[in-house]
Amino acid sequence: MMGIVIMMTILVLPNIVGAQYLDLDSSDFRHRFDFLSSYPKGYLQVAQIDQSHGKSLDDLFVDATAPGMGLPTSATSPNSASNSKEQDSTRVEGPEPKDLIKRIGGMPMDVPPLLDDPVDPREKAILKRQRVLNRFNPAMGLVIEPVYGYTQRRQRFVNGDGKDARREVGTRLPANSSAALRTIELFASADVDTFARAYMIASGHSEAINRSGTEEFGSAVFEIEEAAIQTTSLPFSLSVRGGRFFADWGYLGRRHAHDLPQIDVPPSIQQLFLNNRTDGIEVSWLAPTPFYFHLAAGWGFNFGQLGEGPLTPFQQQVAQGDVLFGAARTYFDLDDDHNIELGFSGLYTPNSNVPEAEETALLTVDSNDDIDRYVLNLDFHYRWYPLGRGLRQSFSLHGEILYDWGQGRRDELGRTVSQGAWGGYTYLEYRISKRWRPGFRFDYHQLPSEPALVTNPFTGLVGSTANSKGERTDVRTYSPYITFYPSEFQRFLLQYNHSSWGNASNNNQVVFQWEVVIGSHQHGFTERD
Repeated sequence: MMGIVIMMTILVLPNIVGAQYLDLDSSDFRHRFDFLSSYPKGYLQVAQIDQSHGKSLDDLFVDATAPGMGLPTSATSPNSASNSKEQDSTRVEGPEPKDLIKRIGGMPMDVPPLLDDPVDPREKAILKRQRVLNRFNPAMGLVIEPVYGYTQRRQRFVNGDGKDARREVGTRLPANSSAALRTIELFASADVDTFARAYMIASGHSEAINRSGTEEFGSAVFEIEEAAIQTTSLPFSLSVRGGRFFADWGYLGRRHAHDLPQIDVPPSIQQLFLNNRTDGIEVSWLAPTPFYFHLAAGWGFNFGQLGEGPLTPFQQQVAQGDVLFGAARTYFDLDDDHNIELGFSGLYTPNSNVPEAEETALLTVDSNDDIDRYVLNLDFHYRWYPLGRGLRQSFSLHGEILYDWGQGRRDELGRTVSQGAWGGYTYLEYRISKRWRPGFRFDYHQLPSEPALVTNPFTGLVGSTANSKGERTDVRTYSPYITFYPSEFQRFLLQYNHSSWGNASNNNQVVFQWEVVIGSHQHGFTERD
């Protein structure tokens, strides 16, 4: 497929040192134009973001004085009549782009063919010195994410004579209208040497504040979410990471709050760990196969994070103690427009200590009792990303299925047993343009341990349901949403949640997110949309 080259000229002021950035919204491609006036001879770079047409960057550099550009030519121009045929043959042929913006004015001639190609030894020395000095400067980034919401009510379990009766469930976002600084994240990373790199992510948030201004809301928390060292040059495609990090396990659990496709973490993930944070070590291996195949395994102390933010749940089953985890992931293209990605993860916590069982986990065991726990995860992804227009139109389907098995849990009749709980979510998203993305998410999960609500008249034990018939307590959440991207550094997201809890009242919630990213912010291959 032929690529469309969009050309533009600019008047470069040689006395001004700096850079400007201009974003044009054409009907075919998004383009970036970097105008660097710090050099005595001006350059024009036209960088095409959508590289699916196979054009190299060298093909996208054009002579600013080519015919049809609306600029005067001179005898010094490489495209003037006095130049050789070899110079003239480098000129871009073809019709003038329809969205070309003509400008009146001139620019220095003898435009170098490459932006990074200095024209004299002095410039070469300056650029080399700048590159050496910049190696000691870490890449820095900042994310700010306020959220605004309306919640119909605070959800609670039904009345009864058990200790969990009337206990709050759902998220911590208060009833009625509220606002909160959901995330402020500071990111820094740099190469340590040729063998390793290090990075740090510090995150802060505040609890939501409603019109009542009660004391439990409004407090601010700041903590280190990740601080890790990762190797970069081990043989056999191996990599080792150590410190505090989000383990390569599952799918959305690896992402920070602002990187989620929706505003909140899916409730089935919230119920387990909220995220994959652990303090430990992880080894990964990229197999030398014709398709993508990645393995990871590690050990950590604790897994997950007790939520304190406005959109975190009241009940969680995070693991404390030694944790062994592993994951396998593969990806392959069906054709040029369709691809599939699959992942399988497992986690084992031998003699895991139950964290604050009386407050956050619905378990019959005491907080000092140890339990064995197994968690299995299968994630799947389908993407339709048409070649040449994926930035304007695409479709994706994602999901995770989880099974959490553990000891010391209460069944429906109030007995202490070893039992498992199913959960998972799926969401689809359709990109109708490069800025608008509507989507829909469905989430379902069972509570790992049943709440103690009423006394079973037959056994004398505290059961979960109002009549102790033996029905599992489960949760369903339906979440349509729409996302708008003014640019790749800012997004607005509006989401509606309807949650249906067993043994609790239903709830409706509307949340709006405004997110901006400043500076460096990178994601890997497996964290793309």
